[in-house]
Formats: sequence, C-alpha cells, structure tokens
Amino acid sequence: MALTTGPFRQNGYVVVGSGGDALVIDPGGEADRFLTALESRNATLKGIVNTHGHFDHIGAVQDLIDATGAPFLLHSGDHALLRRANLYKALFQSREAIRVPGTVIDLKTESNPVALGSLSVEWIETPGHTDGSVCLLIEDALFTGDTLLSKGPGRTDLPGGDRKKLEQSLDVLRGLPPTLQAYPGHGRPTTLAQFFGHILDSEKGEHAGRH
Repeated sequence: MALTTGPFRQNGYVVVGSGGDALVIDPGGEADRFLTALESRNATLKGIVNTHGHFDHIGAVQDLIDATGAPFLLHSGDHALLRRANLYKALFQSREAIRVPGTVIDLKTESNPVALGSLSVEWIETPGHTDGSVCLLIEDALFTGDTLLSKGPGRTDLPGGDRKKLEQSLDVLRGLPPTLQAYPGHGRPTTLAQFFGHILDSEKGEHAGRH
C-alpha cells in the first residue's frame, strides 16, 4: 500500500506479510495515516526501513517508533545525511522541523536478506542519489526510493549525489528480472522493463537530435 505525503509528494509504503507482520518503507510524514493503515489490516509493525536519508522521506519515522517501538534501519552511508535533515530542509522550505530519529540501526551490519518478523527483505546497495541509497526487494516487488523513478533516474545534484555511482547502480538493477514491479519514492510504479525501455528511448532521441 502506497501513502503519498508532503509537498514533494513522496511515496511511503506499508507492506503486510503473512500473519500480519508489517514493514513501513520511507514514511515521509503524516504518521497517523501509516498507523491507520496498519490498524485497518490488523498488522504489527516489525520495522521501518528507509531507502535513503533525505528529509522528505523520514518525517514520520520517529512518530512511528514512539507509537510502535519498531526498529528503524538505514544504511550507514546516509547516517550523516539523516543527522543534518533539518539543515537541508531549511534550504527548501521554512516549515516546522522534523523529529530526526534518535536511534538508527545500520542496515549494512544486518543480514541480507534481513528478517523482520515473517518478512524477508533483500537490500541492494545503489549509491548515487545519496551515498547510502538502497533498493529493497520483497518477493516480486522492488522499492527503489529515489534511485529509480518512473520517468528516469533520481537526481544527483542534491546532498550525497554522485552521477557516476548512480549509473553504476542502474547497471546493477539492469541485472534483475525485467518483470519486477518497481515502486519509486515519487511518482507511479513501473516495471524494470518499462523503466529501462524509457531510458533507452530517451537516449536514442538525444542521439538523433545531435545529427
């Protein structure tokens, strides 16, 4: 289930497995909506995992921790970015500060896949949008954060961005089954085949335009 929040229309996700065990991915804000979604499914939150640490993806994390006691996992490459969330937020908007999570588990030190209740989550390092960006593979669903969006790759001009690393990460994702459904941090879902087909068409158009 996708929940879109905030002025940047960020996608957070609630994934419910067998027995009602649940995972929340990238809760950007409006924690009450995530809690309502969990309650309506009689689900127990076993973990909060973020694909990266930009401020628009973490706004509801601490509220969910307070309400459920669930652990919060984030790749250590983005821990510094997490701590500076309100500094970066101030550069984009002047609204109230985010409650930056005080306790974070380094995803990189966890098993892969990581077990959260009955849910098995494979994490794939995909730096480029940020240094600690990951994609999360749960069965036939790939949660891509801002590494891969429906209309193209994520930005690399924000804190933590690196275009060369992002290109390498996209090569990694090209090696996954093309039928995987990709759920991005912004915009609509797409399959990997559709995403890379769109990129190929764009590259062909750019090449043709040079002649």
